[in-house]
Amino acid sequence: MTTTLQTAGEATGYLSKIERIVAEQAVEIEKLKGHIKHIGNDALRSEVEKLRKDAERYRWLRRGDNDEKVLVIGKYQSYLPRNEKLDELIDAAIQKETP
Repeated sequence: MTTTLQTAGEATGYLSKIERIVAEQAVEIEKLKGHIKHIGNDALRSEVEKLRKDAERYRWLRRGDNDEKVLVIGKYQSYLPRNEKLDELIDAAIQKETP
């Protein structure tokens, strides 16, 4: 069923309602964008924190003076290479696993 507007006043009234709805929707869209940005920032912060923790663990291993805390297997104790040598060994092991 098609409705025909009877007067210019009716047309103006409908136009005003449409403009109001569009303005309200624009405000809601901006609010949603803010929420999405916030959620994205939280996810990025969480990922950065995980990566930071991994980096701290690695630096602790790389630094040295911690073998007795990490590499005791039964009654045997082993020692980790340090600094660049440890980096090289890790990189080589990763490369072997990469197809």
